[in-house]
Amino acid sequence: MTQPPPSVPIRPYAPAAGYSVPAQAASPPWYPYGYRPPVPVAPSGAPLAEFGDRLVAYLLDSLIVGVVLLIPYVIGAVTFFRRFFEQMDLADQTGTAPSVSGIFVPYLIFLGYTLALQLVAQFGYQVLYQSRTGQTVGKRVMKIRVECLDGEPLSVATALRRWLMQGPAAMVVPFLTWLDGLWQLWDKPYRQCLHDKVAKTVVVRANTGPRAVVS
Repeated sequence: MTQPPPSVPIRPYAPAAGYSVPAQAASPPWYPYGYRPPVPVAPSGAPLAEFGDRLVAYLLDSLIVGVVLLIPYVIGAVTFFRRFFEQMDLADQTGTAPSVSGIFVPYLIFLGYTLALQLVAQFGYQVLYQSRTGQTVGKRVMKIRVECLDGEPLSVATALRRWLMQGPAAMVVPFLTWLDGLWQLWDKPYRQCLHDKVAKTVVVRANTGPRAVVS
């Protein structure tokens, strides 16, 4: 019977005599072949969510809120344009210029109406709904969730601070939405967005136990 070949112990590679490893090549943490280094984790030990997962969840949530607001938006737009065309017809019949106040005031009302709708919908979705489990529908689909840095579940007050930075503040400050969302790409050690830092939260993978550091 053929005997199996004896196992050969794996030994670390040693450079040839007279050859020194450059400092830039020796600085990274090298791991044995086949070993996967631990993934970054939150203070609770749960693995941190990836940028791609958070982005897809954000897009899904935006789509859901947009669909919910579609009918109220259409109703408001139809009301405004009907008022606009009534003012134009009145100007044609009387041979006068269209009333600026008759057009401008309804337009301001329409803008305020759409802004109020968006804020109410986002508050209900990002604060009240998300604080129940730390997840929106998009986060549930992508299997990620929000938790506090101290490991406590997301509360309404914490979700509110998070949303105030992510929603109303981003509407006022130019380019804050982009800066807020991209901040996680270079943030260490918890990959936080700016709204995470304000609320002291972190986004982690859902359905993973503590100290699940190997994917």
